[in-house]
Amino acid sequence: MKKFLIICACMVVLYMGGTYIYYNTDFPWSADSGQTVKVNAKSQGKDIYVKQDGKWKKIKICGMNLGNGIPGHFATDFAIGYDTYMEWFAMMQDMNVNVLRIYTIQDDVFYQAFYDYNKGRKNPLYLIHGIWMDDYSQRSHLDAFSPEVHDVFISDCKKVVDIVHGHRKIKFNSNYGSGNYKWDISPYVIGYLLGVEWEPDLVLYTDDKRDEVTSYSGDYFATTKEASPFECFLAEVGDRMMNYEVKKYSQQRLLAFSNWPETDPLDHQLWAEARTNNFVKVDVEHILLKDTVKSGTFASYHVYPYYPPFINNEKQFQVNGSKASYRTYLETLNKHHQDKPVVIAEFGLPTARGIAQEDESRGLDQGHLSEEEQGKGLRTLFQDIMKSGCAGGMVFSWQDEWFKRTWNTWPATDSTRTPFWSDVQTNEQMFGMITFDPGATKSICYVDGDLSEWKGVTPITKTKDISLSMMYDERNLYLRIHKENLNLEKDTIYVPLDITPKSGAFTDETNHLTYTRPVDFVAVIQGKGNSRVLVQDYYHTAKALYGQYIEKTDPYLNPPEPDSGKFVPILLYLRHDIKLSDQEFLEPRLFETGKLTYGNGNPEAKDFNSLADYCVNGDDIELRLPWGLLNFSDPSTMKVHDDYYKCYGVENLQIDHLQAALYVKENQAITSAEFKPLELEGWGETPSWHQRIKKSYYMMQDVFARYSGKGD
Repeated sequence: MKKFLIICACMVVLYMGGTYIYYNTDFPWSADSGQTVKVNAKSQGKDIYVKQDGKWKKIKICGMNLGNGIPGHFATDFAIGYDTYMEWFAMMQDMNVNVLRIYTIQDDVFYQAFYDYNKGRKNPLYLIHGIWMDDYSQRSHLDAFSPEVHDVFISDCKKVVDIVHGHRKIKFNSNYGSGNYKWDISPYVIGYLLGVEWEPDLVLYTDDKRDEVTSYSGDYFATTKEASPFECFLAEVGDRMMNYEVKKYSQQRLLAFSNWPETDPLDHQLWAEARTNNFVKVDVEHILLKDTVKSGTFASYHVYPYYPPFINNEKQFQVNGSKASYRTYLETLNKHHQDKPVVIAEFGLPTARGIAQEDESRGLDQGHLSEEEQGKGLRTLFQDIMKSGCAGGMVFSWQDEWFKRTWNTWPATDSTRTPFWSDVQTNEQMFGMITFDPGATKSICYVDGDLSEWKGVTPITKTKDISLSMMYDERNLYLRIHKENLNLEKDTIYVPLDITPKSGAFTDETNHLTYTRPVDFVAVIQGKGNSRVLVQDYYHTAKALYGQYIEKTDPYLNPPEPDSGKFVPILLYLRHDIKLSDQEFLEPRLFETGKLTYGNGNPEAKDFNSLADYCVNGDDIELRLPWGLLNFSDPSTMKVHDDYYKCYGVENLQIDHLQAALYVKENQAITSAEFKPLELEGWGETPSWHQRIKKSYYMMQDVFARYSGKGD
């Protein structure tokens, strides 16, 4: 009996140990090992094919990038649920998306939903699975061959292979998803996309440090004699990933390497190299596929119309006119990759109110586009992609993501709190085909002239003929301004706001007004085309953060007076000046983000304009003011910017109210309602929101139908 128990215990230990090794490590064997290699997608010439019903079918990739964000959560929370995924997959296919791309390993719920959605489906939603390399790995070592980069990246590639085949368990970690991955989604995965937008410094330093690495030759990938050390690194990673999948699962998939214009393989003018870090190249033409590769590869790029500046300003891309420079750039990439498909794995336009880059040729900017403008622009870009000879393109992105930040607004926000409010000043948050508006089912206020939502809202200040009411949500501060016999073209409305106790002006030299409190902002309504929010000079974020570039002087050496009476337009900083040649200069670019747009802000209205800031109905004006425009760093806890010049930058300051008044100028006479407080209470980490499809979704639905073969 004792021997029997020992044998049983040993068997249990062996089983548990074997199970752990099989599902938790890169164990190089499975039941599929040693069989004939199967391929469900391949490249041939400039085209991509998928196998359906035993036959090869050429497809044009009408793709979609899917991130991890939903309101109230960072991407690393992996908070999207099974039912949401199932809903989204159906919506994507209704939009005629045929290929979905994810960037990294998700929680196991994604793979369960993806398996369940596609099982038994004649026309499945295909997947290109990315393998991520985070910013820390790229920037902390600056050497792709360091074990912390090289070994981890290869290990992650193997994890993805096991996950795709339903044979992996991953414990909770801070780098990617976790769970029990037991769903074999391999029939629907057509390829892997390795890497990210490579930091030029990583490539440059790798090439410099590892100059002894001159070639690579494996079972599936090899390099040419022109290959750089970094390209050898890519070839090795791709080779070892394909080797692992063939030996363990007897399958191959399309395998490609991510790239973008900053490290593209083209020759650029010296100004472009200096201005956009395009001083080093990554060229997949230096990576060869051996005859053992049955699936193939493609060249992958992220290409947006507004960055880098050379796309719009280099003469080599203006041969067909400046407005065709985006397409000409893509044509140049296609010409470089003569024998393989080119896929634009990311292209997109955001519907944010704020902006970060401008497309100087066609106005397809990185921000400040309405949902209709987004749709028209995406349609134009996708048509450019297809006309240039690419095998397809993938929209960035499926959903808006509140947690995101971008370079010209992130210093002004609390980066630990971004998921908990909707910052429409940050363009990166609003690239989606679907958006998340505040409110459980609808927003508390739409700038549309319908005053029913103001019933029961008591004005905070009023006189006999004028009044000001206010309320707020996770995105905006809303104002209702009432004036008897309002004439928008003749009357001028001023709403002064006292936000911070640290500064502000009693005297408004710009508007020739005097206030009873120190004012930080003034909303000025003058007709339908000349309205804006002004900021007191001392509290102007762009000047404090970027004054050395805007005014060519350090503002901290000679700051404005804290009680300065100068009220100025609110600007976003977009770009340094650029020297194209000894005779050609591009001036710094600034955008007046305080300029107010007249229109209807109700998504259900026929004339809906998602950028609408104010509208008029009779004697009433509805106005929305985004929190970020008013220097709130985190409205979920009601924190604003402290004194820039004493803190030497942006620090948080807690407030529990703001003060507002109303001034009306009619025939040069001023009427005013005195300053009164609006109590402010945040919502913490539980924002309210609801999902809404943007107008751009339907516009891309039509163009995808034509290229996916579903159109007329």
